[in-house]
Amino acid sequence: MSERNYPPKGFLELIGNRYGLSSVERSVLYRGVVPKKNAHLRKDKLIAELYSGSYLHIDALNIITTVSSYLLGLPVFRCMDGLLRDASGKRGSVEMNPKMDQAVQLIIRFLSNYQVEGVDFLIDPAGEFSHQVKRAVVSHAGSIFSTLKARITKQVDAKLSNVSSGVVCTSDSEIIETTTCEVYDLAAGVLNYHFEPAIFDLNEVK
Repeated sequence: MSERNYPPKGFLELIGNRYGLSSVERSVLYRGVVPKKNAHLRKDKLIAELYSGSYLHIDALNIITTVSSYLLGLPVFRCMDGLLRDASGKRGSVEMNPKMDQAVQLIIRFLSNYQVEGVDFLIDPAGEFSHQVKRAVVSHAGSIFSTLKARITKQVDAKLSNVSSGVVCTSDSEIIETTTCEVYDLAAGVLNYHFEPAIFDLNEVK
């Protein structure tokens, strides 16, 4: 049905109402079902592993929220475009995230396995929480990376969309479709490394 050009919200409402889906199930549909041409476009930019010498541009709150959702026991799943996303419905309440610090630690520990050229954490403004994230990144990263940036900016999406080199780490659909850089699913990499979780995959639904 995703190939019939239904408006996404209309499609969600139609299916959700017909089958009495919960808010989580509706979120899985809305975030996970992707037209084939978009899925292929995004998959073509994905790299399976990080490699030495790469420079990482990280969509900080995007990645932290997904990792935190898993830590909180909230739903995470693999979408039809191959990317890991959450269906927790908590994305608008990042300032209430009790697993932020642990998520940052896990991300840093994972990245420390790679001899990357540098990392740039771009953080959306979300009040004091953004400053907490910045402090956590700097604190846990220490001197692990030769180049480390952690900056709060209102233009996260635009900056990530327009970088001309390096690897972009995000699950944001618009950023992935716009960037000319390679894309790495950092949240999936972090969770697979630390937990090897069994993740529900929409591509396996018959």
